[in-house]
Amino acid sequence: MSTVWYNMNLPELSTDLLKDEFTLTGPYADCKSDDPLEGVEAADFLLLNTGFPARDPATYERLGRVKAIVRLGIGYDNVDLDLATANRVCVINTPDAPSEATAEYAMLLILNLARPLMISNQRMRAGEWPKTSQQVGMELAG
Repeated sequence: MSTVWYNMNLPELSTDLLKDEFTLTGPYADCKSDDPLEGVEAADFLLLNTGFPARDPATYERLGRVKAIVRLGIGYDNVDLDLATANRVCVINTPDAPSEATAEYAMLLILNLARPLMISNQRMRAGEWPKTSQQVGMELAG
């Protein structure tokens, strides 16, 4: 059975599906060490977020069996493609995965511009109570 090493909190449904086909390891699976790369030597595949040092040559020295790095998200910003290629490691990303979250975040920012909720929240936590005219904002009708 192949081993998947991952460095992020995955939904339970995802880990349940993966467990049917792979042995799971990594900081969020079973590693109890201070070494953030513990268990990576035994992995066949890596599932990564942006917190993995895949631009560091020392990391690739530890990736003995790794066949593929799957970067969950847009881009390869934390993966050195030349190092990966030199080590015969396939690199894959998931460019459409965060599309819904990106749209939600854009709506959050639009709403925050229209109604300055974050600023009002910060002021209230600091013990201030902003005047109504400072927190009214604008309506989005139209």
